[in-house]
Amino acid sequence: MTTLSPNLIVSDEQRDFFVWVDPQTFLVQANVTATGQFTSAELIDPEETLPFIRNDRFGGLLTPFLQNVSHSYGVEVNLEMTRRREFSRYTSSLVAVFLFDKETTARKYADLHPEHVRSRALQKVKAVGGYTYSVHDASWIDYLRIPHFWRPERVEAVSRDYWSGRPVSDYTLTSFGKPWNAEPLAELLYAGTVEFYDQSFVNDSPSIGMARVLSVNPSDIMKKFLRKREES
Repeated sequence: MTTLSPNLIVSDEQRDFFVWVDPQTFLVQANVTATGQFTSAELIDPEETLPFIRNDRFGGLLTPFLQNVSHSYGVEVNLEMTRRREFSRYTSSLVAVFLFDKETTARKYADLHPEHVRSRALQKVKAVGGYTYSVHDASWIDYLRIPHFWRPERVEAVSRDYWSGRPVSDYTLTSFGKPWNAEPLAELLYAGTVEFYDQSFVNDSPSIGMARVLSVNPSDIMKKFLRKREES
């Protein structure tokens, strides 16, 4: 195991993690049925992690719906831009597998985010082969998602604290003029492959038959795409 930064680890040691997964999701069904594994996303261009880009020509008032949608995605965009500029060795949150180091931490996350895990099952997984992961305080994401009027420099500072692994407890934070408190909650951004100890949790899914028919190795899709691009 190699520690590149206080919160950035590279290793090939076999060890366990925990992950919340939705057995009704097609990608979960396909991957677990075909391989029993999850693998972080492969990209054609590792630098192009954003599926949508900011439209600086947009102007006018926002509906509450559009405000919620754009703000949530904007949080991820700002985090990603900070990562590119200052933490390029870290795996992007847009391609990583989100894991927890301990079961107690995973269940604590569920207590704090019941809607997010409502249809999900907590599963134990093990690392397969070499991997990289970084440790971050997920409470920063909750703070960034509050619909404040955020100054760009403040967003940058909070994003930097997230990537550097600093906990929210290091600061006295406010929201709309009132104290804002949260317990630190360590999430792991994992690049590599993990294997499920128990793969039966997808067996009762209503669309598992379709997943068995269509399931493929994601890396095979990428290889075929690249071959076609080279031939054209």
